[in-house]
Amino acid sequence: VLNAGTTVFYSGDATTRSEVVDTIEKASLTKVERFFRRNKARKLTRILGASEKIATEPIPACYVAVVHTDAIPVFQAMEGFIPVEKYASGKHVHANEIGTVGAFRVLASANFNPIEKAGASSATNMSGGKGSAPATAEKCDVYSCVCFGADAYAVTPLKGREAIQMNVYPPGKPTPGNELGQKGFVSWSMFDAAMITNELWVARIEFAIEA
Repeated sequence: VLNAGTTVFYSGDATTRSEVVDTIEKASLTKVERFFRRNKARKLTRILGASEKIATEPIPACYVAVVHTDAIPVFQAMEGFIPVEKYASGKHVHANEIGTVGAFRVLASANFNPIEKAGASSATNMSGGKGSAPATAEKCDVYSCVCFGADAYAVTPLKGREAIQMNVYPPGKPTPGNELGQKGFVSWSMFDAAMITNELWVARIEFAIEA
């Protein structure tokens, strides 16, 4: 749902998804930060101050950015990147957090799949969803970096004793088609919904990754 938001930025000089060929840079994150500030998006995290521990870094209040794990080296190479292990407090937003760049705490997930062969032609960028460059020039895979602030979206959480409805039919009772009562079943149902509550507080950056 977040990946389908209406606010989108493109890497490099691209103006559409089919023109994407460059990787993401810190300048793209700065553009999103400026967009959020102009639209009064609130940050999700608080300031983490430095400590007396060796080589720790203070972390500003931040928005959150989510990317595919293929993009981890790209973010680690950005100027000013602070890895999560250097946080003074040791606190992080999520177990998948890799660090901070500018005003964004960055999370990486292998489930955040790119759109295969949706960008411009390239012989060096990842293509075909395999995490590698093609043998000859092919349209590159387009990755997305979804950025958001506080209260930008809402979901129905799967928690609480009434979150799901369980139905259990144990084996042992003969029924038509199950004359010996050998089969039983367990089924369950739940509510599931997700929505963007403010399109001006969610933005994605579409980019390619060099193999």
